[in-house]
Amino acid sequence: MNSADAELLSPAFIRNIASRREAIAHEWYLAISSMSSLIPDRTGAIYQFSELADRIIVFLTEPTQPEQEARGIGEGLAELHCIHPGVIDITWKLWTRQLTDVANPAELAILYPRLVALICVLTSGYGDKTREIALAEQEQIRQALVFNVEKVSQELREYQLHLEEILDERTRELRAKEEQYRLITETSMLGIFQLDSSGSIIFANDALCNMLGYSHEELLGGSLRQLFHPDELPRVEQLIAKFYAVGSLTAEFKFRHKDGHPVDSVTRAVAGPMNNGQRTHTGYIADVTDEKQMEAALRQSEVTLRALIDNTDDT
Repeated sequence: MNSADAELLSPAFIRNIASRREAIAHEWYLAISSMSSLIPDRTGAIYQFSELADRIIVFLTEPTQPEQEARGIGEGLAELHCIHPGVIDITWKLWTRQLTDVANPAELAILYPRLVALICVLTSGYGDKTREIALAEQEQIRQALVFNVEKVSQELREYQLHLEEILDERTRELRAKEEQYRLITETSMLGIFQLDSSGSIIFANDALCNMLGYSHEELLGGSLRQLFHPDELPRVEQLIAKFYAVGSLTAEFKFRHKDGHPVDSVTRAVAGPMNNGQRTHTGYIADVTDEKQMEAALRQSEVTLRALIDNTDDT
C-alpha cells in the first residue's frame, strides 16, 4: 500500500474500529463457541479473542504487514482449540460486516483486498496448526490408551499371580488333608468304607478287608448288603430305609466273614452332600466280636456262679 492509500484510512475509522475490539471479540467468541470446544474459560477466551482482534486491526490499518503475521493469527485461532471448518467462514463474515459498518466506500476499497489476503494466509496457518494439534492429541490419546492397557495388564498379571498363590496354598492344604486322611484310613483299626448313591462300595480300607477276609478287588463295586450275615437280612432293609430317611445310622450288625463265620460290629454311616445329582455315603465298621464273646463268657460265668451258690445254700 502506498502513502496515498494510508491517507484514505481516516483517523476516525481507525478509532471506530479499535473501539469495537471488545464487542468484536465477544461476538467472535460466541459465534465460534457455539460450534467448537474452547479450552480457556469464557473470560480467558474473550481476552484472547481481543488480542487476536487487535492483531487483525493492526494488519488491516498498517501500510504493510508480513504474511507471517497473518499465519500467526490463524495459528492463534487454532490454539484456542477452535477446531472446526466453520471457523474461517465465521471470521470472514464477522470482519467483513464490521468493516462495512465503519468504513466508507473509499476505505473499503483499500480494506477489502487486505482482508481477503489476511483470510487466505490466516486459513493456511490455521489449517497447519489444527493438524499439528490434532496429531498431538491423537498421540496423547494413544499414549494414554497404551498406558491404561499396560496398567490394566499389569494389574491382571498381579491378580493372576495372587490367584495362583491362593491356588497353590489351597492345593498344598488339600494334599495335606488327603495325606492325613490316607494315614488315618490306612492305620485305623476301624473298617472304613464309602458307598455311591446305589449302595455299591467305592472305597474300602485295609482294616475292612482284613476284618471281612476280602481283597480290595473283591469288595469294590459290590453291594454292602451282600456282606451282612443272613441272620440280619430281616431287619437290614428296614434300617437302610431309615438311613436314607434321616441321613445317618448307628446300629449293631452281624457281618459274614468270607469264610462264613459271623463278625459282630457297631456300624456308623452318614450321607454326604449332593454332587451333580449323586450322593456319597461314608461309614465305619468296628469289630466287636471279641467283646461280644467276652460278654457272653461273662454272662455264662455269672450263670455258673449263681448255680454254684444256689447249690451250696441248699446243702
